[in-house]
Amino acid sequence: MEIHYHPRKANVVADALSRKSYGPKDDHLREEMARLNVHIVPRGSSHVLNVQSTLEDRIRKAQGLDKDLMKIHKHTRENKAPDFRVDDKGTLWYKNRICVPQKGDFR
Repeated sequence: MEIHYHPRKANVVADALSRKSYGPKDDHLREEMARLNVHIVPRGSSHVLNVQSTLEDRIRKAQGLDKDLMKIHKHTRENKAPDFRVDDKGTLWYKNRICVPQKGDFR
């Protein structure tokens, strides 16, 4: 048996078939990743899966639009809000629970 390599256009299908897939093989995992809006991004010669939740970012942004939570946020700086704290990213917490505004789209 002989194998002949023809560069460029002649081997488009073979080249495509020989490339590694960057997505998960499991259908359930692929569906779950799509639902969570998670993507695998190849970087150089290594492939890295970087998962970062944006829910906390969206909650933090919504906290800044909520008058009541902003009032508590201010009180934490004045030590007038026991059990509340603001973390290093500016997120307001009550004890170990994040403060979620009543209004907002957090899906």
